[in-house]
Amino acid sequence: MASGITVIGLTGASRSGKSVLAARLRDHLVQRFGQDTVLRVIGLDNFYKHAVQTPEGRSEEHPDTVDHERAFQTVLTALYGRGQPVPGESNFDPTAKQRYLIVEGFISFHDRRLVALMDAKIYMRLSQEECIARRSAPRGPYNRNPQSVEYCKKILWPAHVDYVSKSVTPLGPQVKVIEADTFNPDGFLADALAHLHSLGLVPAA
Repeated sequence: MASGITVIGLTGASRSGKSVLAARLRDHLVQRFGQDTVLRVIGLDNFYKHAVQTPEGRSEEHPDTVDHERAFQTVLTALYGRGQPVPGESNFDPTAKQRYLIVEGFISFHDRRLVALMDAKIYMRLSQEECIARRSAPRGPYNRNPQSVEYCKKILWPAHVDYVSKSVTPLGPQVKVIEADTFNPDGFLADALAHLHSLGLVPAA
């Protein structure tokens, strides 16, 4: 929290509820602290470049699908007013009493520089069966980019397992795990707030 801004990192498998939790957390903190809160959500989906060809096939889950450098520079801008400009947004109000930045994405713990900026790290754990069921479901509000069951089994899930083994598991107890097989936004929020309170990052109600 060198910048005076609390950085909350969220990650998890595709359709685990990361964006839902980020939005609920943002709304809760704004409602709780009112005008004293300045809060921004930076989603790594906004830094998607293109699919990557892998030996298994064309992948939208590979680390190289995301422009990690631009994402990192954007976070630096939000924290310190330097780095990649954030279109249409000003920097945080330095007079605000509570200032939060949420960084969320399916691969948001990949860049160690970004992880080093995070005061809290939350992983939304989804089972293989549930992940594939949600991502292969018909197009809708919670699944805007459906994929085939075959793609999910052959490319999506193995890529997630590889990401977790390389970028999530090594962080050990730094990471709070929220079980996400049951889609429960209220429960996700309660778990996240309890964790943030335990770290001293959210004042007691």
